[in-house]
Amino acid sequence: MSRGVPRGKLSPLVEHIRSTAFRLAVRYALFFTVSAILIFLTTYLAASSYLRDFSHSNIATDTSDLVALSARGDMAALAAEIRERLSEGGLTPDYYLLLSDNGKVLAGNLGPGEAFLGWKEWDRRVRAGSSETDHLIGLGTKLPGATMVAAQSMMEMQETQRVMLKIFAWGTLISTIFALAGSYLQSKGPVQRLREIAHTTRAIVEGRFDRRIPVGSLRDELDRLSLDINRMLDRIEDLMQNLKQVSSDIAHDLRTPISRLRHALDTLQRMPETHPETQAAVESALKEVDTIIDTFDALLRIAQIESGARRARFRDLDLSAVLENLTTVYASVSEDRGHLLEVAIEKGCELRGDRDLLTQLFANLIENAVRHVPPPSTIKVSLKRSGDQFLCVVTDQGPGIPKHEYEKVFRRLYRLERNRMSPGSGLGLSMVSAIADLHGVTIKFDDNRPGLIVSLIFDAAMSEVPRVTPATPRQASRKRA
Repeated sequence: MSRGVPRGKLSPLVEHIRSTAFRLAVRYALFFTVSAILIFLTTYLAASSYLRDFSHSNIATDTSDLVALSARGDMAALAAEIRERLSEGGLTPDYYLLLSDNGKVLAGNLGPGEAFLGWKEWDRRVRAGSSETDHLIGLGTKLPGATMVAAQSMMEMQETQRVMLKIFAWGTLISTIFALAGSYLQSKGPVQRLREIAHTTRAIVEGRFDRRIPVGSLRDELDRLSLDINRMLDRIEDLMQNLKQVSSDIAHDLRTPISRLRHALDTLQRMPETHPETQAAVESALKEVDTIIDTFDALLRIAQIESGARRARFRDLDLSAVLENLTTVYASVSEDRGHLLEVAIEKGCELRGDRDLLTQLFANLIENAVRHVPPPSTIKVSLKRSGDQFLCVVTDQGPGIPKHEYEKVFRRLYRLERNRMSPGSGLGLSMVSAIADLHGVTIKFDDNRPGLIVSLIFDAAMSEVPRVTPATPRQASRKRA
């Protein structure tokens, strides 16, 4: 079982990026970007197809006009028309070839080797000896006594395509940037509201049961959720206050008559005429009464710790010195019970906390090991820094705790022994749990085969936090392992 430690601090930007609202907004932005890319791609393909069809239509129309001229059988006039078109330029095809059947070029700027029939696309050098090429598309037609080719350069169309691609690329990039920026801005509101909810719930988990989630004026789903949570918190606070009040009243009301009973038994034991057997019975009753009083004291002490009132006593302290002083005392106690206490404590482990409560936390764990481990045995206590945490480990070689009981041993008055014949009230680990929660400490159990390994993980950053009062407590939420 583990008690949660405070989460690592995240920068507001990282926390915002990790939020569900931002991820949802980014999904919509990506959807918008993909849609824009598809629109741009469709436009590009449609425009390219239109330009190509326009070139085909232009060449076909020009060829038809020239074929009509050649139908008169005057090749000289056809050659003159081609030469005139080449000299004028304009929207007509850029390249011509009129090649007689005997291989003589009658007109045109294409070579005789470039004659063909039907549609064709090919590359040709712009000038002799130049590496620059021009992509052409042309139509070859068989005329009486000659072959005519009308072709057009695709350079302008390719340049238009490159410009379109560049425009589309920049458009997509700008659209994506604006979409992401818009996603960030649009998600700031929900993220901030969720952050307020999370901050409030953490404060409530830390013991500030009077805190409530802020409710806006929009009355949207987050406001409705906040209202429902606030109503639930009101109900929980009332129940907890009633339960605490009843528990405290019972403890106080029963402690008083039990104290009177103890006083009466003590007076009876001191009477000289009391029979020895009666004195023995009274002495046994006094021990039981003392156990009951200690149990009530422990319950009241746990209630006080869980209320967070002891945070007012937090001071900077040396955790290493606290544990060293305690292990020095328990070294002789362990030796008297036939155990060996091995200690390995790293110096300089400092944090803020309640010295008395931390001493009791360590004492309860070590005493449990000393009491429940059959002698002879070795009990190990260690403390070291691990990154931004302090790790304290108490290891024994006793019967341990079954894994299915890890969840239960921190309950008040819970005993592993169902017959409850051994001494103890079952509040030792409950006290450990309350103190650990107050200091934001994780408690973890592991099997030592045989025995038990109890690990306490302290947040070293607690040494740097400002001094707090019960109004702004620092306590971690619980997580079940």
